[in-house]
Amino acid sequence: MSTYDRIEEMRKLWNSRNKKSKFGFISYLQPGQEWDSAEFHLTGIRFVDRMVERFCDYGEVETSYASILEIGCGVGRFLKPLGCRFRKVTGVDVSKNMLKTAKKYCACLPNVSFVQNDGSSLAPIPDSTYDYCVSAGVFQHITDMAVILDYIREALRILKPRGVFLFNLREIERELLECKTSALKLPHLDSTKAFETVVLLLKRFRLIPATLSAISLQ
Repeated sequence: MSTYDRIEEMRKLWNSRNKKSKFGFISYLQPGQEWDSAEFHLTGIRFVDRMVERFCDYGEVETSYASILEIGCGVGRFLKPLGCRFRKVTGVDVSKNMLKTAKKYCACLPNVSFVQNDGSSLAPIPDSTYDYCVSAGVFQHITDMAVILDYIREALRILKPRGVFLFNLREIERELLECKTSALKLPHLDSTKAFETVVLLLKRFRLIPATLSAISLQ
């Protein structure tokens, strides 16, 4: 199957899952169970609290003045609390149905915008326009490594100098399960060199299951 076919298959999958359930697909629930709306909102806040800690550790722009883009925003669980913390927030997703739900969920936040993408790039977003980028719980659903690398390359492209990209990858090798938290700081590298360094590390660790902060510096 080609990369294009995989992306289209993924798009159809998430469009169909959103039609079946507003939130239920996000976690492994018992048949017939649904997320409680309040708990759904609270889990988003808890996750974003942890994200912001990492951004504060490695970033240089205070979040209330910063812009952030989320890759794979889904129905907006993280976008809403991000919108309360950041000056400008953009959610990107391959599924138009997910984005429709996310727009309703975040309707009270005028600083949150949405982009439906092609499933592997962040076009038409210009270079060096965001202070931060995040993708949480997304890459483990992508079976094509080329697509994951495209997203990493694109995230580094749209980041401003000294920007931070926070993402996680699925756990593949049991012996690496202890490596839960790590960060990569890339001093004095442009986005191309930063991407090359990230790729080398991913190959070395065979998709290390760590939360990785990739910092693009110039």
